[in-house]
Amino acid sequence: MKSIINFQTSLYLLLHGIVAILIGLLFAIASQEIFRIVVLSIGLLLTISGIVITWMAFSGKRIKTETFRYPALFQGILLVGLGLFITFNLQMMEKMIILLFGLWAVVAGGSQIYYGLLSKENFKQYKTLIVNGLLLVILGLVMAITQEKFVDLIGKIVGFSAIFLGLTTFIFAIILYFKRPKTSEQSELESD
Repeated sequence: MKSIINFQTSLYLLLHGIVAILIGLLFAIASQEIFRIVVLSIGLLLTISGIVITWMAFSGKRIKTETFRYPALFQGILLVGLGLFITFNLQMMEKMIILLFGLWAVVAGGSQIYYGLLSKENFKQYKTLIVNGLLLVILGLVMAITQEKFVDLIGKIVGFSAIFLGLTTFIFAIILYFKRPKTSEQSELESD
């Protein structure tokens, strides 16, 4: 069986490690700015999608019947409006997204607690479901109360995780490079 571990594989992994380290540093240093860029990108994507859908509704080439034209026109105008709203209200949207995720976590955690209590007799691990639900409720409350700090914390966690994984990949690539099987040409060069 031919080995797939060669110079290209090692180089590929080495580059992945470097990219992960750089992305991790970016997230660890500037997580607020990264989140802002993501929210801005969502706003711009929605605006562009809305413009394309609106154009398709008016062009008549793609949407031939009135049955589809008006819903497409409505959807296109709605997407343009939502995209522009997000693009020009970044700070409010950042807080709103974290707040909505926080509220979702509270509701999801509450549901888990409820189902855990209901399934006491039928499910041996019901306590795990209840504890998981409690942790989710706590996480949701923290997200809802401290929105900006939470984004920064998550950014730092993602950043340091990416740095760790990047370093691991980087080291693994170096080890693979030195442990790769030698080709016949390399063996002949070393013997001379």
